[in-house]
Amino acid sequence: MKRPHYLFLIPFLFLAAFTTDSKAQLLDTVGLNKTILPIIYYLPETSLGFGVSGMGTFRLNGESPKSKTSSIILGASYTLKNQILFFLPYEIYRNNEKIRYKGELGFYKYFYNFNGLGIDSDYADLEVYEVTFPRIIFNYSKAVTKKWKLGLGFKFDNFDITHRDPDGLLEATKPIGYLGGKKSTLMLLAYTDTRDNTLSAYSGYYVEGILQRGDDLYFSDFDFFRFEVDARYYYPIKNDHIIGAQFFMITTDSDTPFFELAYGGDAKHARGFPDRRFINQHIIATQIEYRYPLFWRLRGATFVTSLLVPDRLRAPFAQKGQWSIGTGIRFMLRPEDRTSLRFDIATSKDGPQYYLIVNEAF
Repeated sequence: MKRPHYLFLIPFLFLAAFTTDSKAQLLDTVGLNKTILPIIYYLPETSLGFGVSGMGTFRLNGESPKSKTSSIILGASYTLKNQILFFLPYEIYRNNEKIRYKGELGFYKYFYNFNGLGIDSDYADLEVYEVTFPRIIFNYSKAVTKKWKLGLGFKFDNFDITHRDPDGLLEATKPIGYLGGKKSTLMLLAYTDTRDNTLSAYSGYYVEGILQRGDDLYFSDFDFFRFEVDARYYYPIKNDHIIGAQFFMITTDSDTPFFELAYGGDAKHARGFPDRRFINQHIIATQIEYRYPLFWRLRGATFVTSLLVPDRLRAPFAQKGQWSIGTGIRFMLRPEDRTSLRFDIATSKDGPQYYLIVNEAF
């Protein structure tokens, strides 16, 4: 089967024309800054796609100017093959960061890749299946010590697989959830955050653990556990030269539907691998990145990624690790809050991958 090739088309030189600022009082927010971007892209699976994405960054009234910036992103796009994406993620801080509201509202009519499960999956067996689902994510966290916050939340996806290859891998292997279904989970989470900026940190660290439990008591078609850890550290060298590192791990139980299993290969946690290249009960990814200024509003980055796909979490190195390397540039749309447009090129044994998206990978 022909491997997908990704080509993104957004004119860098004209992005600044779509950036607007507003310094007015708005309800109980102050210093609202808005960035609006056109989206134009091409994928073999979708043909031409186009849309718009906007980001609002702000602080609520009464918040310290040194407190973390709250953000709301609204995006929508449509492709000539009738793919639809609507998403509204948000992250809002109040009481000097002692309280955080975080989540997403979305609707997706999209497609995903499936190469099989585990480290022995073969990219040559790639199957693309189509899905439609609404998404609701919400969590609330509150400070319990000077540094640590605890929270509760929920996540809901009604994952309707609208098309799959009758002779493909999903039909042949029949993993849990291959017919689709509702994912409804309750979440327990804990995190600590000393980053100087949530969009592009120059110093500090961030550690978060999330435990999810799906159960038919709250309308889930699957009973399963999922646990993930996301740890990030940023070390400033000098003159805005930064070393950043991320450790990311997901582990799930044997009753987890395949579309909620851990996976490696996306624009954030494992660049350089095709989207969802490895799907497994356990995934461990490590990224190390050197970020540096270039000139004007341009910054550069060079990074390496290690991806582990173990059969057992207790033996993470029993299977051979996967590696990718990459580089990219960032165009600073708003230097004052470090909102940026990121273009990365990364490669692994499965070939090069291209990413064009807002803000840093971690």
